[in-house]
Order: sequence, then C-alpha cells, then structure tokens
Amino acid sequence: MLDIGVVLQGPTEDKDWLKKCALMGLLSCALFLVPLVGAIIGSLNLMGWMRVYADRRMRGEHQIPDANLGYLGQGWGMFVMYLPLVGLLLLGIGAVAAVVVAGALLKIEALIAIGPLVAMAVMMPVSLWLAVFSGAMLYLFLVDGEQWASIKFGAQWRLAMRLGTSYLLFWIALLLAGVIAQLGVIACLAGLIVTMPYSYLMQAIAIAELAKVARAKG
Repeated sequence: MLDIGVVLQGPTEDKDWLKKCALMGLLSCALFLVPLVGAIIGSLNLMGWMRVYADRRMRGEHQIPDANLGYLGQGWGMFVMYLPLVGLLLLGIGAVAAVVVAGALLKIEALIAIGPLVAMAVMMPVSLWLAVFSGAMLYLFLVDGEQWASIKFGAQWRLAMRLGTSYLLFWIALLLAGVIAQLGVIACLAGLIVTMPYSYLMQAIAIAELAKVARAKG
C-alpha cells in the first residue's frame, strides 16, 4: 500500500532539502519574470528536476538534485510526451469552432447554438479523465518508459485498475502536492519559493512509491 506519509515527508530525508528547494524556487521565479520564454524554460527545468529526483528515488537514493538549469533536456522529454494529447484537444476544440463558424456563415442558428453544448459535453469527460489519470501518464512515462503515455488511455486505465487503492492514494498524494504548492501563496508569496519545488519533489516520491507497490504486485 502506498504510504502518503512518505510522500509528504520524503524530501526532508535530504539534510539540505530546504536550501535546495529555496534555490530552485528562486531560480524558477527569476525565470518566470522573463516574458514569454522565461516561463517555458522555468517550467521545463522544474519538470526535468522532478524527473531526475524520481529516477533517484526509484534507485533507493534520497539526495535531491542540485538547483541549476541542467534539467531542461529531461523536462523537454516530458513536454514532448504531452504533445499528442494537446494535439487531440486542439483538434476537438477546432472541430467545435468550425461548426460554430459554419453556422454563422450559413446563418444556421441551430449550428451556432449546438457548438457550445457539444463543447461542454466533450470537455466535461475529458477534464474528468485528465483529473483522474494525469498521474498515470506521468507514471507510464517515468517508470515504464512509454514515450506517448499521454494518449495510452488503455494503459492508464489498466494501471489504475490493477493498483486499485494504491492508485487512489497516489492520486490523493498528487492532490496534496498541489495543495502544498499553493500554501506558499496563502501564507506569503515568498513561501511559494519553497513550496513550489517541494510539491514537485512530492510528485517524484509518489511515483517512486507507486512503482514499489507495482513491483510488489508483480
């Protein structure tokens, strides 16, 4: 069974966790201040940092990677994994928009009215799926090496069904990581410098812990 306590406290197993989180947070926030490219570089670097830490945790190591810009390559790989899913979403949005535009050009009010309804009907289950299985996408990519994990819908479902309660706990752990990231904003904006990187580390540990459960289940 996945232990949420390990996920919550795991980063502190590195005695320099606070310094490393603070430095990574400062670096990321500084990048986010750069228009356009800064946010992209900062996000990719954070994702890559999390990926490296997840690999270490799966090897039984607890040392948090140093704060620097050396994780862009690993982050880019994660970004590419999401591209097919983004493409499908854009295709769906484009199809709905085309229906609305066609209705406006042909002056068919029914098409104009049905467009938003179809969009809502499609996006609700899509949003629900992403909320439940986004963690499975990360797991399949980082643990199983599935390059296109974002659109491996069958594999995402089978992973969740096979691991059952442990997957539910994994999902809760990722949810808690998101909550902790926001605590820095609630407490004070400066707190985000630490809580944001800490939340990425929690995600990495959650994936590593789920991998342990999966191996134990064979």
